[in-house]
Amino acid sequence: MRKPRPDSTIHNLPDDLRQAVDDALTANASLKDVQAILADGGVKLSLQSISEYYKLHLLPRIWAAEDHNAAQLAKIKRGNVTEATHAAVLQTCYEVITRPGKKSAADLQRLYGMVLAGQKAQMEAQRLKLDIDKWQMLAAQALLDKATSPEVQAIVGSHETNESKLAKLRVLLFGSTKTITPEFVDVPAS
Repeated sequence: MRKPRPDSTIHNLPDDLRQAVDDALTANASLKDVQAILADGGVKLSLQSISEYYKLHLLPRIWAAEDHNAAQLAKIKRGNVTEATHAAVLQTCYEVITRPGKKSAADLQRLYGMVLAGQKAQMEAQRLKLDIDKWQMLAAQALLDKATSPEVQAIVGSHETNESKLAKLRVLLFGSTKTITPEFVDVPAS
């Protein structure tokens, strides 16, 4: 990147006008459009001067920023996401970086962190579902083991009434009933 001349018109523009020019050039606006933006700001500049500014000053800054941001993105740890997800998120982040406007690699790292957090929450939900399925299977197996025990078979095979059989089975399968009396506690005033 060449050092700008001290009398460079475009480098001596007010910050807001220069930012508007930079944004327009970055957004692939035509040189005529940029010339119109400058004319609205009261500055007359040739298409050649605008083109030279873009090629010699703005484009190298854009490339340096993209290289820096790509290096920062490369440092992001993959976490628990698949390689394909990681590659897709990095590609999206890189595309966001290359669009016009101000962005930083730190913002994209936060975005990636949110993706990782979402992936982690999804994995935790899946794990919880698997744990529930596992405990339900273990409970069903324990109940089946208990149901096929000789004590249960003796109750089922007896000639008692259904209510009597159910009462005995309930105690045998689930234990004796316990009466729970709720206890209310006054909350201290704060």
